[in-house]
Amino acid sequence: MTEPVSGPFTGAAPVCYRHPDRETDLRCARCARPICDECVRATNVGYLCPDCLNELQSRLGEQAARPTRAAPAQPRLTYGLLAIILVIFVLEELAGGSTNPAVLVRFGATYGPLLFAGELWRLFTAMFVHIGIAHILFNGFALYSIGREIEVGFGQGRFAAIYLGAGLLGNVVSFFWRGVMEFSAGASGAIFGILGAELAFLFFHRDRLGEAGRAARSQILRIIVINIIIGVTVVSINNAAHMGGLVSGFILGYLLAPRFERTGGGAYHDTATLSRRWWVVAGTAVLVVAGTWATIYAWTNHTDAMLRLTNFPRSGDTTSEDEAGETRNWFDLLAEPTPTPSLPGANLFPQDRAAPGAGLAAATVSVGGDP
Repeated sequence: MTEPVSGPFTGAAPVCYRHPDRETDLRCARCARPICDECVRATNVGYLCPDCLNELQSRLGEQAARPTRAAPAQPRLTYGLLAIILVIFVLEELAGGSTNPAVLVRFGATYGPLLFAGELWRLFTAMFVHIGIAHILFNGFALYSIGREIEVGFGQGRFAAIYLGAGLLGNVVSFFWRGVMEFSAGASGAIFGILGAELAFLFFHRDRLGEAGRAARSQILRIIVINIIIGVTVVSINNAAHMGGLVSGFILGYLLAPRFERTGGGAYHDTATLSRRWWVVAGTAVLVVAGTWATIYAWTNHTDAMLRLTNFPRSGDTTSEDEAGETRNWFDLLAEPTPTPSLPGANLFPQDRAAPGAGLAAATVSVGGDP
């Protein structure tokens, strides 16, 4: 069992540009400057700072940025996800410990043999399972830091679509890369997804965000590069899920980024609401299903080719050679017409609740993998 791995780190919370003593997760949709609850102006073109609101109304008239409500929406979904993750972690600890492989599998971690046996729901449930206190603290902090801003900026529906879509696709990429050796848990893939969505938003609106947008993009790119370097140097980090979640989140964020257009009456409306962009959600579901099917087909019918593609076994690495041997044995047993008790994972939880994967003792638990 390896040590848990951290999620993305975003640094200190920003402060309001008008009240430096107040931390905030809100930003002006036009200039991207941080603004507190007192300064924010909710309009029909998004949340604006007082300066941008005055400028738009002076240039384009009152209809250009008409106030809609006094208080900004609260990131309730982010808080709800944090609560769910925390409750599940407490239940893990009560059930035998969050670093116990048997407990992790019971609570829904991705586990190769069971995925190939048909328990594909684990690609979803693994997003809410964490390995050790450090793992959940890092991921919880990252979700709290990034999730609130993305939820407020994109809205609850689009935030949920990005978070869950990136998390699922990240886990599918990890499953494809490791096959039967997949054993992973954590929300980091989904968190990388919303980080990618924020980067996509800044790129999409780069013309109107100006220098503040360029500074924000540079900061996010630095965070991504740092996490990639950490992922390459720390064996326990599931880079496949992280990168799968990041790329998926960027694409979803770009497709679902708010787009404001002027209506006939001079007001603005968002043309990229979830109801208008339903095809993005449908397309994500198709990719998840197709990717899962392709993974099962590739590993089941072309095991040696997949081992070469994923560089398994690695030259001079005895452990990876053992893992490759276990993978071949597993698919040899899977091809037999009659199920056999020696199949890894066939009797995953006997009465004594032994740890899973008797034939996979050399497998490394990948943590931080998207859900």
